[in-house]
Amino acid sequence: MFGSFDWWAGMNSDNSNNLEQLLLQMQQGDEVAMSRLAEWVLAEARRLAALALREKYQPTSQSSVISGAVVKLIRSQTLAKAPNVGYLKAALYQAVTEVLIDYYRKTQRRRRGFRSSQLPPDLPWFRQIEEPNFDLVALGQALAELQVTEPRQASVVHLKFFVGMTISQIADELNISESTVESDWRIARAWLFQRLSE
Repeated sequence: MFGSFDWWAGMNSDNSNNLEQLLLQMQQGDEVAMSRLAEWVLAEARRLAALALREKYQPTSQSSVISGAVVKLIRSQTLAKAPNVGYLKAALYQAVTEVLIDYYRKTQRRRRGFRSSQLPPDLPWFRQIEEPNFDLVALGQALAELQVTEPRQASVVHLKFFVGMTISQIADELNISESTVESDWRIARAWLFQRLSE
């Protein structure tokens, strides 16, 4: 489902090291470590949902995004097979994105003649869609492809487009420079535009 996440190897904060240790202990059968790691996953899902759904009135609650993302991680057995914390974080970014796109699909089915100009205003990233025939589902599929070949670029797109982080926030999140984030965003946007144009 995901490509190589060696680019996370540069993360050397105490928090990252602690999480790596918890992941190793959990995979060796430590139930306490499993519980603590599950708490971290829930906290991260809650943080991402709060960023993505930052507006006051939400037909899609943060709890539904959190639960949807966690269910996806459970079904894919991500905790059990994650080789490192970077893989786990990227899986969570993708899961949150998939939940938001699922909401888009459900909304689209409920409304006849649904166009991007009619998208409900509850999700801030809906407003970034400028083309009237923009296919958000196709974007999700293309992003899943990018996740395999260029996982860091895909994470930048997840965090900027869907979660709504700033360049500075993404740089802190991924432990890379702001110039790298800007470069990844530019390259990923060009690739996605070309892929969707096909």
